[in-house]
Amino acid sequence: MRNYIRPAAQRAEIAKPITWHVFRHTFSALLAENDEDVKTVQSLMRHANSNITMNVYTHAVSSKKRRPQSKVVEMILPEGNKAVATKGVA
Repeated sequence: MRNYIRPAAQRAEIAKPITWHVFRHTFSALLAENDEDVKTVQSLMRHANSNITMNVYTHAVSSKKRRPQSKVVEMILPEGNKAVATKGVA
């Protein structure tokens, strides 16, 4: 942590304190955002089962939330209203 993670955080101008707990959550979220399968993430996190990986460490990321919402918007709204409906999605 002291030799690699914190110096990298400083170079990235991350002001918040970085702990192993924060690092593990970030690592898990980045793996999920890159569409890694649950079993791979579980193995990399060294969890005994995938429930811990999915329920504690990996949360839905914005791009994964946007994609399904955009599909629903495309199904129900006319062509001209799509940009307005997806504008506020975070």
